[in-house]
Amino acid sequence: MTAIVRCVALLLGMQVSQSAHALDYEISAAKAIDVSGGKVVLLGHVRQEKGSGCKSVMIGVVEHKADIIKVGDTIRHRDYTVPVGEIEVQTLLEDISWAGNMIMNKGDSVCIMAEDREALSMDAECSGLWLRADNCKPLR
Repeated sequence: MTAIVRCVALLLGMQVSQSAHALDYEISAAKAIDVSGGKVVLLGHVRQEKGSGCKSVMIGVVEHKADIIKVGDTIRHRDYTVPVGEIEVQTLLEDISWAGNMIMNKGDSVCIMAEDREALSMDAECSGLWLRADNCKPLR
């Protein structure tokens, strides 16, 4: 499942299967982003209670005081620390609606921040930890 499908699923609180509609989006890397237009959420992988494997969960909304997050920053939320080593900007190339309601518009961006790509993977320890910022804007 692509990172944007996982992120949109988490944003909407929906379960999305591999066969879900493929979203049309563009991915780019950024060195810094403006997060003043939305909230920053901490997400992570936890071991499923029944069965094996991991699931992605929202840990909480980060009370980040700065409007700009850049590579090299360290973001803290309660007992969690996320060093920002990578920022991925995912920009939608189409509108997304659900049950007749507009959820996200063409051109909206979601930014994913993590220490590295491994922090997004479903590893055996279920230790993935990353941040998501809605309505972010990459800075040039």
